[in-house]
Amino acid sequence: MTDQTDPLRARLEADAASPAEADALLPALRALRQWPAPAVTPAATQQLLASLSAASRPVSALPPGHAWRWPLLLLRSQAPRVRRELWWASALIYALGVLVTLAPSFNLSRVETLPFVLLAPAAAAVGCAFLFGPDNDPALELVLALPASPRLLLLARLTLLLAFDLALGLIGSAALAALRAEVVLWPLVLAWLAPMAFLATLGFLLSVLLAEPLAGILISLGLWAARVLGPVWFAGEFWAGLPDLNAPLSRAPLLLAAVGLAAAALWLGGQEERWLPRRARL
Repeated sequence: MTDQTDPLRARLEADAASPAEADALLPALRALRQWPAPAVTPAATQQLLASLSAASRPVSALPPGHAWRWPLLLLRSQAPRVRRELWWASALIYALGVLVTLAPSFNLSRVETLPFVLLAPAAAAVGCAFLFGPDNDPALELVLALPASPRLLLLARLTLLLAFDLALGLIGSAALAALRAEVVLWPLVLAWLAPMAFLATLGFLLSVLLAEPLAGILISLGLWAARVLGPVWFAGEFWAGLPDLNAPLSRAPLLLAAVGLAAAALWLGGQEERWLPRRARL
């Protein structure tokens, strides 16, 4: 048995699984300590660098005709990061909006009040609020080490979900226009497009700012419900003074605001510290 007062053995025993394992490794560590390290010379350093350069394979750039493949690969890589439940929930909400709108009790001449127009922005806001957060990227170190920046990753996720919601909205609008002669396709699309873009980017920005998807959902949906349902359920001047998010004159400002909100969310989301859990930042 080796001397128990040996400092090297004491450190080795603290890291080893058992004292017997420490005794077995101790001779090798003593031999390594006595081994003379080779002298580093400029010639040896140059030779090592030349060997590494020759062994490394240069990264070939994409051919000019295939430059479009990189954005597609980026979108494809981020598709699994969008939760599967969001795809199904969005499709279910849009289908429910179509079915409810087809009920004979609704006045189809006022497209701004149709259930499909009211549900489409809410579905997009809920989905986009869940695109950001450490829960979406459990292997955070690998994500931050990717060639693409965090902003590009978030942009790819936002593009995927908004494109999916836009496709569902167009399909649902076409179905309503085909099934009911009173519904005109283009005015129906314009009625939900701007509010959907605004609420989706608002929920996305709030989830980045607050690091909590549920907070972004509650605030964005609360704003939408207060403006749309408040004047119907409650009387008073307060509700009339709120910005009308569902009016035709608000569509252009809402689209511009959506662009600004998305840019702000992507800029803030590109900061690496925001990808850390909240407890790690306190």
